[in-house]
Amino acid sequence: MLTPAQYLQMAIASAIKQLFDLPYAPHNIEIKIAESRYNCHYTSAIAIAIAPLLRNLSASNLTTFSPPQIAILIADVCQQQSAQFIIYAPSQGKGWLNIELQPQYLASTLLEMDRWQIPNLVNHDGFWLRDQPECNANSPSHSGFSSQPNAQIQYAYARCCGLLRLAYNHVGSPLTFAKITSDQIGWSDRYEINLLLHNLAIVDYLHTANYTHSHHHKITQKLSISLSQSFLEFFDHCRIVGVTSAIAQTRTILARITQKHLLAIAPPTVDYAMAL
Repeated sequence: MLTPAQYLQMAIASAIKQLFDLPYAPHNIEIKIAESRYNCHYTSAIAIAIAPLLRNLSASNLTTFSPPQIAILIADVCQQQSAQFIIYAPSQGKGWLNIELQPQYLASTLLEMDRWQIPNLVNHDGFWLRDQPECNANSPSHSGFSSQPNAQIQYAYARCCGLLRLAYNHVGSPLTFAKITSDQIGWSDRYEINLLLHNLAIVDYLHTANYTHSHHHKITQKLSISLSQSFLEFFDHCRIVGVTSAIAQTRTILARITQKHLLAIAPPTVDYAMAL
């Protein structure tokens, strides 16, 4: 699946080429999940990153751009090319781009993630399980890795499974969620969006993961901890019973995706318990 971050990288790279005739590889454009104080979903410092390059290119014709000016130009071009997001440069910013994803785009992305099939995982009665764990356990990237799960991740995983059991009893069966469309999705809380974005970070990593890289363990551990923290915040603030159908369905799908992704990036030597 093409994630919003990948889509944004391509849109920004295209804008840079159009504006400054500067080829820039999309994967080199860093897109970060925004902190809550920024009141947006993603941020990027690409204008700050390319300012020195543009100064070198413009030395002969004396045309120079400051990072805030570059950010405004990129935002204007990107906004004209897509209705999936709102991108802007804060008036008092130093060259950062702020990006908000449109609700309908968030909804379609949520459903695409839910239906995205990850190799070696199978869905059984609404829960994701490893298909052939013995195949993954021989991966060189997992040699010598501890079989003891991180306590916070284990706790979040069990809570996630418990929430799904509750949802399948009160919201709808697993088959019900396979038929949901984007117009049946509703957003009501920042903790929902935050959990969605942290799940998207897992998808971005799985698209490019080098399982033999020396830092693979550290990266997956960091992603797992970040996702588990986001889920536990979501778990504390977002109910699935006593809310509208759209919100209950959205929150259940978020839990389904989280359970899948925590399992997907766990070392095969780690076996998370589905209940504590």
